[in-house]
Amino acid sequence: MIRILVILVLVCVLVYLTRRALKGIWRSISGAQNSENIGQNGRENGRDSACENRAQGREQRQEQRREQRHEIEGYDMVECATCGTFISKKEAINYQGKNYCSKSCLG
Repeated sequence: MIRILVILVLVCVLVYLTRRALKGIWRSISGAQNSENIGQNGRENGRDSACENRAQGREQRQEQRREQRHEIEGYDMVECATCGTFISKKEAINYQGKNYCSKSCLG
């Protein structure tokens, strides 16, 4: 019984790896054919390439997300000298070289 299970698992792995390899080969072949069919004006068989448009839109969205992350990460955080709470440098009260989160921590 164990032999049968081992053989079954091996067959499944073999089928998976074969399909994966063939899929990669098929993509490389079809990609080469598609690039040959695209004319000088970027049209494929007389139609706009929707894939190119989606890729450009995806790249623009990724760039916007990167910019937003930099804006969020751009805040310099400082620690309150009294309570230890971290606050943005913009909101901190700086007094005698120390940062405080509120007037109650300052006084």
